[in-house]
Amino acid sequence: KYFEHDYVLKERKFGCRKCCSKKSSGKNSHKWNPNLSDKDRIKRRLLPEVKIWRKLVFERDNYTCQISGKRSGVVLCTHHLESWHSNEKIRFDVNNGITILNSIHIFFHKLYGNKNNTRKQFEEFSKNLTKEQIEKFK
Repeated sequence: KYFEHDYVLKERKFGCRKCCSKKSSGKNSHKWNPNLSDKDRIKRRLLPEVKIWRKLVFERDNYTCQISGKRSGVVLCTHHLESWHSNEKIRFDVNNGITILNSIHIFFHKLYGNKNNTRKQFEEFSKNLTKEQIEKFK
C-alpha cells in the first residue's frame, strides 16, 4: 500500500504535494490569465462577495455535494452554473452556484473547459455521470 505522499510522488511525477503545488500554480497553472495584472489577481481573490457567495451556497446545500451526497471527509467547492467570466450580473447569485466535490469540479472543467460554461452543460454532465464514476470521486 502507498502512503498518500508515495502516491503523489509516483502518480503525479511532480514530487511531494508542496512541490506539485509550486509547479502547477501561478504562470504554470492552466487557469493563468496573462491579461490580468497582479493587482487584479489579488483583488479578484479577496472580493468579499466571493466569500459571502461561497458561504451562502454551502449553507443552502447543507455542506453536501449535490452529486455524490458526500459531506464529511471530502473537499467541497462551489461551482458557478453560469460561468464567472461571461455572466457578471448573476456572478454572486446563490442560485447560480452548487456545492460539489472538488474532484468532480476538476473533472467537469477538464471536459468542458474553464470559460463560458453553462447550467445546461452542468446538467448534462451530472446526468451522464454513472454511479461507479461518482463513487470513485473522493
